Amino acid sequence: MSPFNIKKANHYSLLDASNIANCKQEDLLHLASQRKLTLVTHIPKNIVLRSYNEMPSNVQVTKKNSEPYLVKPDFLILLQSHCIQIELNGITKQSDFREGYSISHSGQIHKKFPSDGHSNIAPGFCFWRTFQNGASDKLELSPENLYVMDPDLTRIIESEINPWNSREKKIYKKNYYSLKEASEIAYCTPLDILRYASQEHAPQGEVGLLTGVPDDIDLMVYDDETKKTLPAFLMKPQLLVMMQSHCRSFEINQCDFMEGYFIDSSGHLKICPPGFGYLALKAERAYWRTVQGGIVKSLELQPDHLFVTHAGLIELCKQNPTSILTTSFNANEVTSSVAKINRLGNKSQLTESPWLVAQPDDPAPNQHWYIPARYFAREIVKSKPNLINNKVKLAEEVSNKLLEHKIYKRGGKLPLESGTILKAFSKVTLN
Repeated sequence: MSPFNIKKANHYSLLDASNIANCKQEDLLHLASQRKLTLVTHIPKNIVLRSYNEMPSNVQVTKKNSEPYLVKPDFLILLQSHCIQIELNGITKQSDFREGYSISHSGQIHKKFPSDGHSNIAPGFCFWRTFQNGASDKLELSPENLYVMDPDLTRIIESEINPWNSREKKIYKKNYYSLKEASEIAYCTPLDILRYASQEHAPQGEVGLLTGVPDDIDLMVYDDETKKTLPAFLMKPQLLVMMQSHCRSFEINQCDFMEGYFIDSSGHLKICPPGFGYLALKAERAYWRTVQGGIVKSLELQPDHLFVTHAGLIELCKQNPTSILTTSFNANEVTSSVAKINRLGNKSQLTESPWLVAQPDDPAPNQHWYIPARYFAREIVKSKPNLINNKVKLAEEVSNKLLEHKIYKRGGKLPLESGTILKAFSKVTLN
């Protein structure tokens, strides 16, 4: 839609705001995640607001809900954490808000606070909580129900932090880019980036893809040496770094990640290792583990929610992924991945890797290396049939094969031991 067809108003939908500013909605979301732009949402008619008081008293914290607001603001202002979740995962559910806007009959915009009209509530220690039918109820926030107030949009367009006035081809320097956006800048396809990130020579810390952590997922620290799960010491990452093994087995959900990034108050990425604060933990044996309700919950890796860091994008442009044709993906796996990305790669130029093709009768693999382990076991049994009755010896030979093809444990560093490999043979026919 042309910006000239959009009627002047005191607020605009995120889509209209992006058209007026001649940018993408993703650009506005990224600015909001950096606290450079304020986003708001309408309050549904069936939602009641209560001011939620959280006043520190020495060590204890006193919490109290006030009576419902009779005159509530027209909009609630999103926190930075809300904007980050929407940018990374497309949606978030939230119930607590610290500020809002009201629009007078004359069209003037006034800022509102939960402490307004409550002399017994300290302004710095309260927020609104959304209720419906007497119970706390979270609002579902997504780009479709977000708005930008006119003064904020005008400030962005006219200010120095405007990312689209001085750029060519709408390239905007960000701290991280969506997979689709990165592919457009690097003149390649999302599949090219996935393929490149899966290769051994790709610098994992720079080109490694990132995935967001949804609202309903918690993160714990898993010690692979002691097999214990620990709470995070301080910060929890909002972005998890995908390992090369994740990129090779893109169809398999993942629960363990070696590194992550925390997005600070200015929108910059801060490395967030799982072993931070635990002196006894070995860095190469510690992982971020995704859990839900205290139970391990694997993340479904969605192409729409994958990201590349700015340093990673620079590396991709240097390497020109379109010229990198060797890959560890098998043509069948590429077809499956492309179906999710909805982009078709040049399959005829891919290196054949049959050990990555799962057999239809095999049970679902719990780890990325189960598929190649089963393949090599079957190949070994063809030449050494007697090993079908000696699974321990068979697992030892499979271990050597996996090491030869640079297939490792989680983290991509440690070789797989025969005792661990035996798990891949459970309920599997190898001859």
